[in-house]
Amino acid sequence: MQFIITDKEGRLYSSKSGDYNSIHLDDLTGYNSLFGHKVCHGSLILQKSLKLLKLDKKINLDKKIYIEISFLKHF
Repeated sequence: MQFIITDKEGRLYSSKSGDYNSIHLDDLTGYNSLFGHKVCHGSLILQKSLKLLKLDKKINLDKKIYIEISFLKHF
């Protein structure tokens, strides 16, 4: 699966989640990070992945589900 998360999506997610860590928003802070650029929220990646997989149509939304995700490396 491949997709792009735009700067606009990242800023909107920061606003909705309340996570304003500059590593997600500021180009200079991101440039000085381990990755050399801004870092996307991991939970935004998960949210977008689940939406693209259309899991809401594949599961019974009346039941609680648990998903365990391990990020083995950055992407």
